Formats: sequence, C-alpha cells, structure tokens
Amino acid sequence: SVYWSSAFFVTPDYRGKGVARCLLKKIKTLNIDFPVTRMTPSAQKAYLNAGFKALGHLTYYQLRIEKIRKLKSILEEAQASTGWDADEQPHETALYQRSKEIFYANLMADLKTQPNVVEASRVDQIGLQAQQLIRQPADTPRFYRGLEAINWMLKYRWIISAEKQKAQAVPYYFSWVNEMFDYVALDIYATDTTVFKGFLVLSISSKKGRIWVRILDFAFESADDDDLAAYFALRYAKKYGADRLEFPARLLGYFQHHRLLAPLIKEQQRLYLFYPKRQQSVLEACRGDIELDYCDADTTFT
Repeated sequence: SVYWSSAFFVTPDYRGKGVARCLLKKIKTLNIDFPVTRMTPSAQKAYLNAGFKALGHLTYYQLRIEKIRKLKSILEEAQASTGWDADEQPHETALYQRSKEIFYANLMADLKTQPNVVEASRVDQIGLQAQQLIRQPADTPRFYRGLEAINWMLKYRWIISAEKQKAQAVPYYFSWVNEMFDYVALDIYATDTTVFKGFLVLSISSKKGRIWVRILDFAFESADDDDLAAYFALRYAKKYGADRLEFPARLLGYFQHHRLLAPLIKEQQRLYLFYPKRQQSVLEACRGDIELDYCDADTTFT
C-alpha cells in the first residue's frame, strides 16, 4: 500500500514558522510509502527540503480549444454566420463562442465518417464486468486503481457543483463549490452484438468561465479500442462547449492524426516525489520503472 497526500495546507498566519516542516517530520515517522504529486511550488520546496526524492514525471496533454481564436478560416466563418458586417467589431466572447460551435460541428462531421459500431450508455457506477479489464497484467509496475476506487470516486465527490444544493453532498471538511462539476461514466458496447467492450469516466468542470473535459479512468477489452475514449470525450466536449480537453499520453496518436485537433495540442508535465518507508521498499525498488497515470492520487477529484 501507498498513502497519497489529499491536502496540505498551512494557514497564512502560521506560514514561515516551520509548521510544514513539523508535519513532514511526523509523516516520515509513520513507516509508510508516501508519494505526492500536483503540488504547489512552495509545497514542492518543503517536500524536497524534507528529503523527498523524485519518482518521475508524468507527461500528459491538453487540447486547447481556445487556440481557434487564431484560426482565420473559422473566425471568418463565425463572423459571416452571425450576420455581422465586415466593419463591425463583435464582442470577443460572442465571436469565440460562435467559433467553438463551428469548430465542433466541423469536427463531429469528420468523426462521423468512422464506422458506427459502438454505443455508450451513461451509468451511475461502472459494472462488475469492467473488473477483469482493470486487472489485466501490466508490462510495467503501476499504481493500482481498482473498480472499488473508481465507483467510490463517482459516488463521493468533494467538489460540489453550484447547480446542486450543497446539502446534497457528502460533508467533507474540505469540500468546496465549483461553477460546475460532474462525472460522466459510460459503459461502451458493440452496437450489433451488445457485447461489453469497456468503460470510460470523464469529468466535466467549469472554473473562471473556462469549461474542462478530462479523460479519467478507461479500459477496453482490446487496446485497439482505446481511441474510443478520445472519441466519446470529444462528443462530450462538444455537448458542453469545452474550452480544454485533458488526456493521457497513450491517446496522443488519435489527436495528432486529426487535422483539426493537431494544432491545438499542448504537452504538460507533472512531477512526482516520494518518501520510502524504508530503504529498498517496494516503491523504492520500482523507482524509475513505474508507469505513471493521470488518475494517480486525488487528480480525479479536482
């Protein structure tokens, strides 16, 4: 077992007084393997000063839809479709929103040329038929995230959408409200046979006016079907008018090979640090070999 940090916070009045150092000193006495990721610069400095080691970097990617602002052809089509005169200066936000509609319409028209051999059913929980897909042996060490963890995440969220009553949420001490936050869990089947092919979980969120779609957990009977995760994520990106779509490195090929998507891709990296419970612990022994994943730690909740 490893123990991930879910929250690390020192109130402003007590910063610079060694509180973080005391917290980390206590953690180091717990005899646990303790990896951390998605940390602030100040937290990273505190971890390194406490003797934490680098475990590796996760490379993942963002599809930055807002880059279409620089695509002249789409902007011209957006301006023409709204009836604005060439001399008029439409509001930038209105022009961008119309540009997104045109971009997604053109994109989905291209995607529809693919054989329509699968369908997706939205579910509250991922079914037991997915368990064997998750437990398939891996070629390299990785942090295991089982079906029970995925379904727990879907049921007990600590970000609350402003669209729902806060009273409906689990009363975590550190819950907070976003403009919008939801999960989309999909069971995916072959259309002709209704055979279960795999599953996909997305998160949909909005903050400061920007809508995000993130590809979280997914697994399929065949690795050749992994592109279905990208396909259905794009369908939901269109539905919500997403400004950004975040996806793991294993799906990069799908996005790179589409003429409308390739110019919008931006590489991202995330550092992992760790403190081993002892020298030559399992985590220490796997250092440098672990296949890191976007869903490690509490990423999926935020």
